[in-house]
Amino acid sequence: MEITIELLSRLRGNTYFTTVVVIIALVVFFYFNYSTQPLRGIPYVGGPKWDILNLKAQYRFLTDCKNLIKEGLEKYDGPFQIIGAVPITILPPRYVPLIKDHPNLDFGKSAEVRLFGEYPGLDWVHKINEDRIFQESLRINMTQYLSEATPLLAQEAREILDDLFPQTNEWTRYVFGKDAV
Repeated sequence: MEITIELLSRLRGNTYFTTVVVIIALVVFFYFNYSTQPLRGIPYVGGPKWDILNLKAQYRFLTDCKNLIKEGLEKYDGPFQIIGAVPITILPPRYVPLIKDHPNLDFGKSAEVRLFGEYPGLDWVHKINEDRIFQESLRINMTQYLSEATPLLAQEAREILDDLFPQTNEWTRYVFGKDAV
């Protein structure tokens, strides 16, 4: 405690230190502010224009994303943005035939980014891009049976959760590691 008070009293009069701290704070503020700003020329839904940090838009994205997308599709005839952690551009369904086979819109590359494939230990994500088997099985096999499989998967998940976390009004200690494998 004494060291902290002594250190703070020494730094209080140091203008160099104060300047560095202010500059770092401004850089961090503008970086995060810039990274959440909507892209110019594309309209966006979800927040007021005066929301500098887009906090209301991000909150609405987290709490009401489905209605946010619905609102954008009703309000705009073309592309629009919603603000999550970063701006997300939504295209109307009529654009699907135009972009579905575009070489720059790669599902595997997107999955690598979203699943943090560049980090050690998550090397399995690169398997998605080694060949097209994963994408083809999703596109053809899984998509066709999704409406049939969803209720079964939901029921299975409910049963597993009931087994792992039985209904109780008392505090129950749970060790995640034993069931995670």
